[in-house]
Amino acid sequence: ERAGDIFGKAFDFENSKNIGLLPGTKVGLNELNRYNIDLHIMTHRPNESYDDTKRFLEYYNIEYKTLACQSPIDKIALCKENNITTLVDDKETLMEEAEAEGIKPFSLTLPYNEAVMNKMGIESARTWDELTPILLASLNEKIGARLS
Repeated sequence: ERAGDIFGKAFDFENSKNIGLLPGTKVGLNELNRYNIDLHIMTHRPNESYDDTKRFLEYYNIEYKTLACQSPIDKIALCKENNITTLVDDKETLMEEAEAEGIKPFSLTLPYNEAVMNKMGIESARTWDELTPILLASLNEKIGARLS
């Protein structure tokens, strides 16, 4: 099989469903939704994976405002286009770009990015349910009364 075919199968609904969500994802994202935080999901996946990705999010009852599956994807441009001021991602180069554009970056702490995120001073956590209070504290001024 070609590498692209194997990569594409990784985003197939059945394969994704069997892998499931990262720990704490549902709790964390539901908490953000509770405060009417618009979730814009942007993923570096082939355009053809849009339907499977949408189905996966629906299967786990993840509410979101927009979904973009593009390869390549310019997440900074999408943030600017949608007036997004906060970004959660795991790539250090994207964190630098986000900061340069006035977008506040956050990250999940993963084995491959932990040292770099710590060095850069990017606020991060190991799970979404741990990251969510950090995000809410940062967004407090924007959401104001919704937190009380």
